[in-house]
Amino acid sequence: MGTFTDSGYTPSTAGQIADEIRDAIDTEIGAQDYGTASTPTIAGGWTLGLGSTLAAQEERAALIVAAVDPRTARGALLDGHADAVAITRQAATSSIYVMRGATISGVSILRAGDILQDDTAAANLWAVVTTVTVTTSDTLITIQAQATGPIVLDTVINTYFTPITPIANAPAMSYRSSFGDPFTIGSARETDPELRVRMQRSRAAVPSPTRDGIRSGLLALTWIQAASIVRTAPHTIAAYIYPTPATATQEQEAIDAVGYRVAAGTLTTAGTGTTVSGDYTTADGSTVAIVLTVPAAQTVDVVVALTYAAGLPTADQATARADAEAVIVSVFAALDVGQALSYAGTYCAIYDVEGVIGLTLTLDGGTSDVSPATSTTQLTRGTVTIT
Repeated sequence: MGTFTDSGYTPSTAGQIADEIRDAIDTEIGAQDYGTASTPTIAGGWTLGLGSTLAAQEERAALIVAAVDPRTARGALLDGHADAVAITRQAATSSIYVMRGATISGVSILRAGDILQDDTAAANLWAVVTTVTVTTSDTLITIQAQATGPIVLDTVINTYFTPITPIANAPAMSYRSSFGDPFTIGSARETDPELRVRMQRSRAAVPSPTRDGIRSGLLALTWIQAASIVRTAPHTIAAYIYPTPATATQEQEAIDAVGYRVAAGTLTTAGTGTTVSGDYTTADGSTVAIVLTVPAAQTVDVVVALTYAAGLPTADQATARADAEAVIVSVFAALDVGQALSYAGTYCAIYDVEGVIGLTLTLDGGTSDVSPATSTTQLTRGTVTIT
Protein backbone atom coordinates (compact mmCIF):
# COMPACT_ATOMS: atom_id res chain seq x y z
CA MET A 1 0.00 0.00 0.00
CA GLY A 2 1.01 3.67 -0.14
CA THR A 3 4.04 4.86 1.81
CA PHE A 4 5.16 8.05 3.54
CA THR A 5 8.75 9.16 3.03
CA ASP A 6 10.69 12.40 3.43
CA SER A 7 9.46 13.24 -0.08
CA GLY A 8 5.81 12.88 0.93
CA TYR A 9 3.11 10.29 0.26
CA THR A 10 3.59 7.83 -2.61
CA PRO A 11 0.51 5.81 -3.64
CA SER A 12 0.95 2.23 -4.83
CA THR A 13 0.02 1.23 -8.37
CA ALA A 14 -2.74 -1.24 -9.22
CA GLY A 15 -0.11 -3.85 -10.09
CA GLN A 16 1.73 -3.43 -6.81
CA ILE A 17 -1.49 -3.78 -4.80
CA ALA A 18 -2.57 -6.85 -6.79
CA ASP A 19 0.80 -8.47 -6.06
CA GLU A 20 0.41 -7.73 -2.33
CA ILE A 21 -3.07 -9.30 -2.33
CA ARG A 22 -1.81 -12.38 -4.13
CA ASP A 23 1.13 -12.75 -1.73
CA ALA A 24 -1.28 -12.61 1.21
CA ILE A 25 -3.58 -15.23 -0.37
CA ASP A 26 -0.68 -17.54 -1.21
CA THR A 27 0.62 -17.22 2.35
CA GLU A 28 -2.75 -18.00 3.94
CA ILE A 29 -4.15 -20.79 1.72
CA GLY A 30 -1.32 -21.80 -0.56
CA ALA A 31 -0.13 -20.86 -4.04
CA GLN A 32 -2.87 -20.08 -6.55
CA ASP A 33 -2.98 -19.91 -10.33
CA TYR A 34 -3.45 -16.29 -11.45
CA GLY A 35 -2.73 -16.85 -15.12
CA THR A 36 -0.95 -14.18 -17.13
CA ALA A 37 -1.58 -10.49 -17.77
CA SER A 38 -3.15 -11.27 -21.14
CA THR A 39 -5.07 -14.40 -20.04
CA PRO A 40 -5.76 -14.20 -16.31
CA THR A 41 -7.64 -16.86 -14.41
CA ILE A 42 -10.71 -15.99 -12.32
CA ALA A 43 -8.42 -15.49 -9.31
CA GLY A 44 -6.10 -13.38 -11.43
CA GLY A 45 -8.98 -11.26 -12.71
CA TRP A 46 -10.53 -10.43 -9.37
CA THR A 47 -7.17 -9.66 -7.71
CA LEU A 48 -6.38 -7.30 -10.56
CA GLY A 49 -9.81 -5.71 -10.11
CA LEU A 50 -9.20 -5.28 -6.39
CA GLY A 51 -5.80 -3.76 -7.18
CA SER A 52 -7.33 -1.19 -9.56
CA THR A 53 -10.09 -0.26 -7.11
CA LEU A 54 -7.71 0.20 -4.20
CA ALA A 55 -5.21 2.10 -6.36
CA ALA A 56 -7.94 4.60 -7.22
CA GLN A 57 -8.61 5.04 -3.50
CA GLU A 58 -4.90 5.61 -2.89
CA GLU A 59 -4.81 8.27 -5.60
CA ARG A 60 -7.62 10.08 -3.77
CA ALA A 61 -5.72 9.72 -0.52
CA ALA A 62 -2.68 11.30 -2.20
CA LEU A 63 -4.83 14.27 -3.22
CA ILE A 64 -6.04 14.67 0.36
CA VAL A 65 -2.49 14.53 1.69
CA ALA A 66 -1.40 17.12 -0.90
CA ALA A 67 -4.30 19.38 0.05
CA VAL A 68 -3.15 19.53 3.67
CA ASP A 69 0.13 21.17 2.67
CA PRO A 70 -0.07 24.69 1.13
CA ARG A 71 3.05 23.87 -0.89
CA THR A 72 1.21 21.16 -2.82
CA ALA A 73 -2.48 22.09 -2.49
CA ARG A 74 -4.15 23.22 -5.70
CA GLY A 75 -7.22 25.14 -6.81
CA ALA A 76 -9.97 25.77 -4.29
CA LEU A 77 -8.03 23.86 -1.61
CA LEU A 78 -5.10 26.29 -1.97
CA ASP A 79 -7.59 29.16 -1.75
CA GLY A 80 -8.46 27.92 1.74
CA HIS A 81 -4.83 28.09 2.86
CA ALA A 82 -4.53 31.59 1.39
CA ASP A 83 -7.65 32.74 3.19
CA ALA A 84 -6.05 31.71 6.49
CA VAL A 85 -3.44 34.47 5.98
CA ALA A 86 -5.96 37.00 4.64
CA ILE A 87 -4.98 36.58 0.98
CA THR A 88 -7.52 36.13 -1.82
CA ARG A 89 -6.72 34.75 -5.26
CA GLN A 90 -6.65 37.61 -7.76
CA ALA A 91 -9.29 37.53 -10.47
CA ALA A 92 -8.51 38.16 -14.13
CA THR A 93 -8.24 41.84 -15.06
CA SER A 94 -8.62 43.88 -18.24
CA SER A 95 -6.01 46.02 -19.98
CA ILE A 96 -6.38 49.79 -19.63
CA TYR A 97 -4.83 52.35 -21.99
CA VAL A 98 -4.83 56.11 -22.25
CA MET A 99 -5.10 57.05 -25.91
CA ARG A 100 -5.67 60.35 -27.72
CA GLY A 101 -8.44 61.66 -29.91
CA ALA A 102 -9.21 64.84 -31.84
CA THR A 103 -12.08 66.11 -33.98
CA ILE A 104 -11.74 67.83 -37.35
CA SER A 105 -14.00 70.61 -36.08
CA GLY A 106 -16.23 71.26 -33.10
CA VAL A 107 -16.42 68.87 -30.17
CA SER A 108 -17.47 65.28 -29.63
CA ILE A 109 -18.62 63.71 -26.39
CA LEU A 110 -17.47 60.19 -25.58
CA ARG A 111 -19.56 58.84 -22.73
CA ALA A 112 -18.48 56.27 -20.18
CA GLY A 113 -19.41 52.87 -21.57
CA ASP A 114 -19.19 53.79 -25.26
CA ILE A 115 -17.66 50.84 -27.15
CA LEU A 116 -14.73 51.16 -29.55
CA GLN A 117 -12.93 48.59 -31.69
CA ASP A 118 -9.21 48.63 -32.44
CA ASP A 119 -7.68 47.90 -35.84
CA THR A 120 -5.48 44.99 -34.69
CA ALA A 121 -5.93 41.49 -36.08
CA ALA A 122 -7.77 40.55 -32.89
CA ALA A 123 -10.27 43.45 -33.33
CA ASN A 124 -10.43 43.96 -29.56
CA LEU A 125 -13.41 45.81 -28.08
CA TRP A 126 -12.82 48.65 -25.60
CA ALA A 127 -15.09 50.72 -23.37
CA VAL A 128 -14.57 54.38 -22.56
CA VAL A 129 -13.92 54.60 -18.82
CA THR A 130 -14.77 58.25 -18.10
CA THR A 131 -16.95 60.66 -20.05
CA VAL A 132 -14.74 63.11 -21.94
CA THR A 133 -15.27 66.00 -24.36
CA VAL A 134 -12.95 65.69 -27.34
CA THR A 135 -11.83 68.87 -29.08
CA THR A 136 -9.72 69.66 -32.13
CA SER A 137 -6.61 69.31 -29.93
CA ASP A 138 -5.30 65.99 -28.67
CA THR A 139 -7.60 64.88 -25.85
CA LEU A 140 -6.73 62.06 -23.44
CA ILE A 141 -9.25 59.19 -23.46
CA THR A 142 -9.05 56.29 -20.99
CA ILE A 143 -10.31 52.98 -22.34
CA GLN A 144 -10.63 49.50 -20.84
CA ALA A 145 -10.68 46.20 -22.73
CA GLN A 146 -13.94 44.30 -22.65
CA ALA A 147 -12.07 41.00 -22.40
CA THR A 148 -9.83 40.02 -19.49
CA GLY A 149 -6.22 38.99 -19.86
CA PRO A 150 -3.18 40.69 -21.36
CA ILE A 151 -3.65 42.86 -24.47
CA VAL A 152 -0.41 44.50 -25.59
CA LEU A 153 -0.75 47.23 -28.21
CA ASP A 154 2.03 47.66 -30.75
CA THR A 155 4.82 49.98 -29.66
CA VAL A 156 6.05 50.62 -33.21
CA ILE A 157 2.93 51.50 -35.19
CA ASN A 158 -0.14 53.40 -34.06
CA THR A 159 -3.29 51.54 -33.05
CA TYR A 160 -6.47 53.19 -34.33
CA PHE A 161 -9.96 52.94 -32.85
CA THR A 162 -13.40 53.24 -34.44
CA PRO A 163 -16.71 53.63 -32.59
CA ILE A 164 -19.11 50.71 -32.32
CA THR A 165 -21.52 52.81 -30.27
CA PRO A 166 -22.86 55.63 -32.52
CA ILE A 167 -21.04 58.88 -31.62
CA ALA A 168 -21.91 62.27 -33.08
CA ASN A 169 -18.98 63.97 -34.83
CA ALA A 170 -16.81 60.96 -34.01
CA PRO A 171 -13.17 61.93 -33.47
CA ALA A 172 -10.07 60.27 -34.88
CA MET A 173 -8.63 58.13 -32.07
CA SER A 174 -5.35 56.27 -31.70
CA TYR A 175 -2.86 54.97 -29.18
CA ARG A 176 0.70 56.14 -29.74
CA SER A 177 3.34 54.67 -27.46
CA SER A 178 5.71 57.55 -28.28
CA PHE A 179 3.47 59.89 -26.27
CA GLY A 180 4.30 57.93 -23.12
CA ASP A 181 0.73 57.90 -21.80
CA PRO A 182 0.15 55.39 -18.99
CA PHE A 183 -1.32 51.94 -19.54
CA THR A 184 -1.94 48.74 -17.58
CA ILE A 185 -1.67 45.28 -19.15
CA GLY A 186 -4.47 42.98 -18.02
CA SER A 187 -3.73 39.69 -16.35
CA ALA A 188 -5.17 36.19 -16.34
CA ARG A 189 -6.65 34.75 -13.16
CA GLU A 190 -3.90 34.24 -10.59
CA THR A 191 -2.43 30.75 -10.87
CA ASP A 192 -1.51 28.41 -8.02
CA PRO A 193 2.27 29.15 -8.21
CA GLU A 194 1.65 32.92 -8.16
CA LEU A 195 -0.71 32.59 -5.21
CA ARG A 196 1.85 30.50 -3.30
CA VAL A 197 4.51 33.17 -3.82
CA ARG A 198 2.21 35.86 -2.44
CA MET A 199 1.40 33.67 0.55
CA GLN A 200 5.10 33.13 1.24
CA ARG A 201 5.80 36.83 0.84
CA SER A 202 3.11 37.79 3.33
CA ARG A 203 4.64 38.10 6.79
CA ALA A 204 1.45 38.74 8.73
CA ALA A 205 -2.25 37.94 8.50
CA VAL A 206 -3.07 41.61 9.07
CA PRO A 207 -1.62 44.72 7.39
CA SER A 208 1.61 45.70 9.11
CA PRO A 209 3.73 48.88 9.01
CA THR A 210 6.81 46.95 7.92
CA ARG A 211 8.72 46.93 4.67
CA ASP A 212 7.28 43.52 3.76
CA GLY A 213 3.82 44.49 4.98
CA ILE A 214 3.62 47.65 2.85
CA ARG A 215 5.14 45.88 -0.14
CA SER A 216 2.66 43.00 0.14
CA GLY A 217 -0.20 45.49 0.24
CA LEU A 218 0.97 47.09 -3.00
CA LEU A 219 1.54 43.76 -4.76
CA ALA A 220 -1.98 42.69 -3.82
CA LEU A 221 -3.18 45.23 -6.42
CA THR A 222 -3.56 43.26 -9.64
CA TRP A 223 -2.09 45.95 -11.91
CA ILE A 224 1.15 46.43 -9.96
CA GLN A 225 3.99 44.27 -11.30
CA ALA A 226 6.72 45.39 -8.90
CA ALA A 227 6.99 47.30 -5.64
CA SER A 228 9.86 48.32 -3.37
CA ILE A 229 10.06 50.09 -0.04
CA VAL A 230 13.36 51.88 0.63
CA ARG A 231 14.28 53.58 3.91
CA THR A 232 15.89 56.90 3.01
CA ALA A 233 16.18 58.45 6.50
CA PRO A 234 14.85 57.86 10.01
CA HIS A 235 11.04 57.61 9.82
CA THR A 236 11.15 58.26 6.05
CA ILE A 237 10.60 55.81 3.19
CA ALA A 238 10.49 55.95 -0.60
CA ALA A 239 7.77 53.70 -2.03
CA TYR A 240 8.42 52.53 -5.59
CA ILE A 241 5.73 51.01 -7.82
CA TYR A 242 5.69 49.83 -11.42
CA PRO A 243 3.99 50.50 -13.82
CA THR A 244 2.58 54.03 -13.74
CA PRO A 245 -1.09 54.10 -12.65
CA ALA A 246 -3.23 54.30 -15.79
CA THR A 247 -6.26 55.84 -14.08
CA ALA A 248 -7.07 58.06 -11.10
CA THR A 249 -8.66 54.99 -9.47
CA GLN A 250 -5.43 52.99 -9.71
CA GLU A 251 -3.45 55.96 -8.41
CA GLN A 252 -5.70 56.20 -5.35
CA GLU A 253 -5.55 52.42 -4.81
CA ALA A 254 -1.76 52.58 -4.54
CA ILE A 255 -1.88 55.62 -2.27
CA ASP A 256 -4.42 53.91 -0.01
CA ALA A 257 -2.40 50.68 0.09
CA VAL A 258 0.59 52.58 1.47
CA GLY A 259 -1.37 54.97 3.68
CA TYR A 260 -3.29 52.12 5.32
CA ARG A 261 -0.08 50.36 6.35
CA VAL A 262 2.53 53.06 6.94
CA ALA A 263 3.38 53.64 10.60
CA ALA A 264 2.20 56.84 12.29
CA GLY A 265 4.83 59.53 11.95
CA THR A 266 6.53 57.91 8.97
CA LEU A 267 6.91 60.15 5.94
CA THR A 268 6.93 59.11 2.29
CA THR A 269 9.40 60.90 0.08
CA ALA A 270 10.09 60.99 -3.66
CA GLY A 271 12.66 58.55 -4.98
CA THR A 272 14.39 58.63 -8.36
CA GLY A 273 11.79 58.55 -11.12
CA THR A 274 8.32 59.93 -11.83
CA THR A 275 6.32 60.79 -8.73
CA VAL A 276 2.65 60.19 -7.97
CA SER A 277 1.14 61.87 -4.94
CA GLY A 278 -2.18 62.19 -3.18
CA ASP A 279 -3.92 62.05 0.18
CA TYR A 280 -4.86 59.02 2.23
CA THR A 281 -7.93 59.56 4.40
CA THR A 282 -7.63 58.00 7.86
CA ALA A 283 -10.46 56.53 9.91
CA ASP A 284 -10.93 59.81 11.79
CA GLY A 285 -11.29 61.80 8.57
CA SER A 286 -7.86 63.44 8.62
CA THR A 287 -5.56 63.13 5.62
CA VAL A 288 -1.96 62.01 5.19
CA ALA A 289 0.09 63.04 2.16
CA ILE A 290 1.52 60.01 0.35
CA VAL A 291 4.22 60.18 -2.34
CA LEU A 292 4.95 57.24 -4.65
CA THR A 293 7.69 56.90 -7.25
CA VAL A 294 7.60 55.10 -10.60
CA PRO A 295 11.20 54.11 -11.41
CA ALA A 296 12.80 53.77 -14.82
CA ALA A 297 12.14 50.24 -16.11
CA GLN A 298 14.41 47.80 -17.92
CA THR A 299 12.76 44.79 -19.56
CA VAL A 300 14.31 41.32 -19.63
CA ASP A 301 13.27 38.79 -22.28
CA VAL A 302 12.98 35.21 -21.04
CA VAL A 303 13.19 32.11 -23.26
CA VAL A 304 12.60 28.65 -21.75
CA ALA A 305 12.59 25.19 -23.35
CA LEU A 306 11.16 22.57 -20.98
CA THR A 307 11.93 18.85 -20.85
CA TYR A 308 8.93 16.93 -19.56
CA ALA A 309 8.74 13.72 -17.55
CA ALA A 310 8.42 10.63 -19.75
CA GLY A 311 4.83 9.96 -20.71
CA LEU A 312 3.51 13.28 -19.39
CA PRO A 313 0.14 13.85 -21.14
CA THR A 314 -0.20 16.78 -23.55
CA ALA A 315 -2.70 18.50 -21.25
CA ASP A 316 -0.29 18.24 -18.33
CA GLN A 317 2.51 19.65 -20.50
CA ALA A 318 0.33 22.69 -21.18
CA THR A 319 -0.29 23.02 -17.44
CA ALA A 320 3.46 22.84 -16.81
CA ARG A 321 4.08 25.65 -19.32
CA ALA A 322 1.41 27.78 -17.67
CA ASP A 323 2.89 27.09 -14.23
CA ALA A 324 6.38 27.94 -15.51
CA GLU A 325 5.13 31.29 -16.83
CA ALA A 326 3.45 31.97 -13.49
CA VAL A 327 6.72 31.24 -11.70
CA ILE A 328 8.57 33.67 -13.98
CA VAL A 329 5.99 36.37 -13.23
CA SER A 330 6.50 35.74 -9.52
CA VAL A 331 10.31 35.90 -9.82
CA PHE A 332 10.08 39.36 -11.35
CA ALA A 333 7.47 40.48 -8.81
CA ALA A 334 9.92 39.62 -6.01
CA LEU A 335 12.61 41.98 -7.34
CA ASP A 336 13.29 45.26 -5.56
CA VAL A 337 14.23 48.41 -7.44
CA GLY A 338 17.91 48.18 -8.39
CA GLN A 339 18.07 44.43 -7.68
CA ALA A 340 19.65 42.04 -10.19
CA LEU A 341 17.81 39.04 -11.62
CA SER A 342 19.50 35.80 -10.62
CA TYR A 343 19.93 33.27 -13.42
CA ALA A 344 20.35 30.34 -11.01
CA GLY A 345 17.39 31.45 -8.91
CA THR A 346 15.14 31.72 -11.96
CA TYR A 347 16.34 28.36 -13.29
CA CYS A 348 15.69 26.57 -10.00
CA ALA A 349 12.25 28.18 -9.60
CA ILE A 350 11.17 26.89 -13.03
CA TYR A 351 12.77 23.47 -12.42
CA ASP A 352 10.48 23.02 -9.39
CA VAL A 353 7.38 23.04 -11.63
CA GLU A 354 5.56 19.70 -11.49
CA GLY A 355 6.18 17.55 -14.57
CA VAL A 356 9.44 19.30 -15.54
CA ILE A 357 12.65 17.23 -15.39
CA GLY A 358 14.97 19.61 -17.25
CA LEU A 359 15.12 22.92 -19.07
CA THR A 360 17.24 25.43 -20.93
CA LEU A 361 16.93 29.10 -20.00
CA THR A 362 18.20 32.37 -21.40
CA LEU A 363 17.74 35.84 -19.92
CA ASP A 364 18.14 38.50 -22.60
CA GLY A 365 19.81 35.83 -24.71
CA GLY A 366 22.41 34.92 -22.08
CA THR A 367 22.94 32.47 -19.23
CA SER A 368 24.07 34.84 -16.51
CA ASP A 369 22.55 37.22 -14.00
CA VAL A 370 20.98 40.41 -15.39
CA SER A 371 21.75 43.65 -13.56
CA PRO A 372 19.76 46.89 -13.90
CA ALA A 373 21.45 49.84 -15.59
CA THR A 374 21.38 51.88 -12.37
CA SER A 375 20.58 51.38 -8.69
CA THR A 376 17.22 53.08 -9.28
CA THR A 377 16.12 50.99 -12.28
CA GLN A 378 13.44 48.32 -11.92
CA LEU A 379 13.88 45.09 -13.87
CA THR A 380 10.57 43.98 -15.39
CA ARG A 381 9.68 41.04 -17.57
CA GLY A 382 9.70 41.56 -21.32
CA THR A 383 8.74 38.84 -23.81
CA VAL A 384 8.36 35.42 -22.17
CA THR A 385 8.63 32.42 -24.52
CA ILE A 386 8.09 28.89 -23.18
CA THR A 387 8.17 25.72 -25.26
